[in-house]
Amino acid sequence: MNMHVRKPEVRIATEFDLPGILDLIRQPDFDSAALELDAAKEIWARMANYPSYRTLVAEDRRGIVGTLAIILIDHLGHMAARVALVENVIVRAEARDEGVGKALIAAAGRLAAEAGAYKMILATGMKRTGAHEFYEKLGFERYGYSYGLPLREALA
Repeated sequence: MNMHVRKPEVRIATEFDLPGILDLIRQPDFDSAALELDAAKEIWARMANYPSYRTLVAEDRRGIVGTLAIILIDHLGHMAARVALVENVIVRAEARDEGVGKALIAAAGRLAAEAGAYKMILATGMKRTGAHEFYEKLGFERYGYSYGLPLREALA
């Protein structure tokens, strides 16, 4: 860990953060490809209509160094306590091991708890063992199985 790097500020993202978020998505170890800015702005406007959806960014003197998305899901189980689903946790490669991911997850946890969520869940690829260790250090527990159905293939 670089001791000269200040703790990042974590805040709710705005449309003005889209270029930095798209840069994170373009990293080779994430998607390597991202929407063009105009298309991302259209999606961002649509996301603004989801009352329980937030994108967080972590920012330091280098700019945006991390992001995640969190959506609070209402349901009838667990006495209607919400579930917080975390997606797209991304930290800039050169900012890893500096507490950026930890700060993002902590902020998401506070947001979820304040909204009455009883748990926060996320999924990560089976081969991403470094991510598994990271999440477990933060208190996440492995349980059950997670399945995905690629709809483009399923509907073909």
